[in-house]
Amino acid sequence: LKEHRRWESMPNRREPITKAMILYWAKLAKTAHQDSFIAAFYDWMVVGKYAGFRKSEWLQDAAEHKRTGDYMRNIDGTVKAFILADFEFRDARNRKISVKRKTNNAHQASIRWRFQKNNDNGQKVPYNKNVKESRMCAVSAARRIYERAVRLKVSAEEPIAVYTQDKKVVYMTQREVEVEMQSCAKKLYNLTSKEDLGRYTAHSVRVGACVALHAAGASVMTIQFRLRWRSDKFKNYLRQVHQLAEAHNISMNAVSEYGA
Repeated sequence: LKEHRRWESMPNRREPITKAMILYWAKLAKTAHQDSFIAAFYDWMVVGKYAGFRKSEWLQDAAEHKRTGDYMRNIDGTVKAFILADFEFRDARNRKISVKRKTNNAHQASIRWRFQKNNDNGQKVPYNKNVKESRMCAVSAARRIYERAVRLKVSAEEPIAVYTQDKKVVYMTQREVEVEMQSCAKKLYNLTSKEDLGRYTAHSVRVGACVALHAAGASVMTIQFRLRWRSDKFKNYLRQVHQLAEAHNISMNAVSEYGA
């Protein structure tokens, strides 16, 4: 009861990014320049829906980190966010694709976490091509992220969450990501209060990944393993969503009249 009261009284419970939001961004990105903010943002949202990124793993936390050469670093001086070497691509025969070649034939993308909150440093997680829904394909989005960084001449030791602004290469920041999320939520879900909109933050990416797996019926172990949790604290991220309500209907309809 004490834990229940603590959780229910916590302010600003983060809302998850949803598939509807990602498809909305896909539509915007389709007509935008390939190196624009919205194109880059859409790609990171697709991969984030699978990977459940923590904000420090891909974003810079403040406007001063937008300029090239200034970004958040680990205690050893290395960049916190993903770099080019953290992304690896393989074809359908599991052969590694050379970084010197275009990655159009990539069937799998692997992402490496050099440092993690759970201390499982160096962990690699693979993602396979989504042949049924191209707009939600993590491999295609990861390929665009990688190729954008190469095209914009991001160095080997710089963050790859970049886009062009006024013809300059800049890093994506927490604030601009949250502004876009809240703008989308306002449009799609008719939200008006600052409190409701404020629940869409950079952490909504991690919440969204967790909610998606849970709603799809993934096991506890799958959620923990795929989203890099050592404990069961991910349960705090779960939400009562439409898909769970529909699954509940299916279960109730399957109950025998003389059974449960």
